[in-house]
Amino acid sequence: MTINNDSKISEIIKADSRAVDVLVTLNPFFKKLKNPILRKVLGARATVADAAKIGNCSSELILSTLGGIGFEVDLTGEIAGAKLETIGEYSTREYDQVFDARPLLATGNDPFQQIMEQLKSIRAGQTLLLINSFEPAPLIKILASRRYVISVLRKAPDLVETYITAGDEIGDEPGERQTGGDFGALLETFAGRLETIDVRGLEMPRPMITILEQLEKLAEGQALYVHHKKIPVYLLPELTERHFKFSWQAAGEGIDLIIYPGQ
Repeated sequence: MTINNDSKISEIIKADSRAVDVLVTLNPFFKKLKNPILRKVLGARATVADAAKIGNCSSELILSTLGGIGFEVDLTGEIAGAKLETIGEYSTREYDQVFDARPLLATGNDPFQQIMEQLKSIRAGQTLLLINSFEPAPLIKILASRRYVISVLRKAPDLVETYITAGDEIGDEPGERQTGGDFGALLETFAGRLETIDVRGLEMPRPMITILEQLEKLAEGQALYVHHKKIPVYLLPELTERHFKFSWQAAGEGIDLIIYPGQ
């Protein structure tokens, strides 16, 4: 497998599970990838370039080290990711709300949903201070695409402050647009080839993890039929990045969702 700055950490680990131990040698933070829940969620979002920011090391070092266990390495690409303002000599800045993600991460839980919920209460011009033990590069890319202004201060090797300021016009929730065909037509197209799961009773982030796990098991020509209690807006960008298409329709108090490989 050839890897570069844009390779997803989840795909690298899937190709060779030793990659987790290799990453841990570069930064102990990556021990969190041994947790299957965080590995599914964080690994699915993060590229090698993101991991370099998270681990406070160069992507070239990550790629070269992974090359030592048999990966083919492409060092020609540029590092992907949002361009950020680094606070530098300033020790702090003003903020309106604060969210400390460290306790959730310490218990093996993904704080993404809670962060996005708290951001809904931030008005234009206000700032949320996110405290973390690493630079949340995947989250920053999502927020930058929605026109938030991001500033990052690394105060210590295991203490990073990310200041998230709402602009005058905040973009829509990610991935609210259906990318697949007509729902009824898809039912006919995949008749007899639908794998069905029900995630309505699962607590976050288990619905996302369960869906991603099932998609990895789909046979050629199959689609996944999901009973969900709501539109999974934070899963949909992941599906798009993995080249899946999706359509849904209302079903009682929730939705039914069909996910299938794109062309």
